[in-house]
Amino acid sequence: MGHYTLFIEATGNASCKLNLGDGVKVFGCGQRACAGCEFRDVVQQLREKGQSISKAVLVHNPGEPGEVIDDLLTRIRHGNF
Repeated sequence: MGHYTLFIEATGNASCKLNLGDGVKVFGCGQRACAGCEFRDVVQQLREKGQSISKAVLVHNPGEPGEVIDDLLTRIRHGNF
């Protein structure tokens, strides 16, 4: 058993619930075309299988003004669109 990192960089429809702002829990739409919902599901599945996940985030517009971060463990959004 060891430490590992999974990093995916992509472009596309990354999330739903863009109307939700800073500090709000994002539960998502559950649609398979929504990458944010898929990522949340994968994180939850890994936790259910006993994986210890210390950090899981979805970063929207990384490095740009208006960067928004969805914490996939707590479901809390940091920032506003």
